[in-house]
Amino acid sequence: MTEITKNPHGKERRWKSRALLYLMIIVVVMSVGSSFAVAQMEGRFADPGGQLNDAFKLSCDQGILADRLVPISDDGEYNWMFAKGQQVNITLTNLNDTIVTMSWIRWALKGDYGLLDTNQITNHTIFISYNIQTAGHYQMELVATNHTILSYLQIYASASTTNTALWNCLNVGDLFRTD
Repeated sequence: MTEITKNPHGKERRWKSRALLYLMIIVVVMSVGSSFAVAQMEGRFADPGGQLNDAFKLSCDQGILADRLVPISDDGEYNWMFAKGQQVNITLTNLNDTIVTMSWIRWALKGDYGLLDTNQITNHTIFISYNIQTAGHYQMELVATNHTILSYLQIYASASTTNTALWNCLNVGDLFRTD
């Protein structure tokens, strides 16, 4: 009579493949969940107009960057990525009698070297135009000098068109900044 023996390697192989499958599912779910959590913290889903900071951007900014009324109690900022040669136009109108400081910052440069321009806006409109000399990340920071009074700014910002591919607006200094 022939005796049928069970293959012990078959069970072990199935167990390993199931464990690997479960591990892959856990990694995918955790990655998607983490990405969603970071997007939520960065305000990705809080701005239906799409004009706030976008941490999940893989292209250069162009066209209308901001066109809105913004209340500033302490400070606020916009972060953009530009390609070399782009023209950025910003119009800021302070709608009440407060003082707001606008700083134009290039991330790749450390400390005060990154501060490219500063303007104080009282109850008037200023128009600023920047020609981007070096590709990379730029920040427009708005700081209210009197933190007890809410300042209202009408912001309109636009950038000239460019090839929006990510490599046109990357700067190695942005990636390895340490401060």
